[in-house]
Amino acid sequence: MHAATQTLPLMAAGSLDRIDYASEAHALGTKELLHVLSGSVSMTVGDEGVELRAGDALWFSGHLPHTLANRKGRSARFSLSVYEPGVGA
Repeated sequence: MHAATQTLPLMAAGSLDRIDYASEAHALGTKELLHVLSGSVSMTVGDEGVELRAGDALWFSGHLPHTLANRKGRSARFSLSVYEPGVGA
C-alpha cells in the first residue's frame, strides 16, 4: 500500500508558468482525494468534468485517466492525496 499527499500550485490561465496536470490511469483500486485550497480547478475524470472552487473536494477512482487545469485568471492551490494499493508494500 502506498499513500501520499502533496500541495501544488496551478498557475492562472495565460501565465507563462502555467502548469496543467494530466495523469494516466493508476492501478485498479487506486483512490485519490483532491481538495482545492484557493482559486478554482477544472477536473476531468474519465469522461466527466467538474469545476471545483476553494473549499471543494473530490474523491475519485485513480484508475481512470484524469486531468486538472486552471482556466481562471488567478492561481490556484490544491492538495492531492493518493492511495495506491500494492505500491510500496
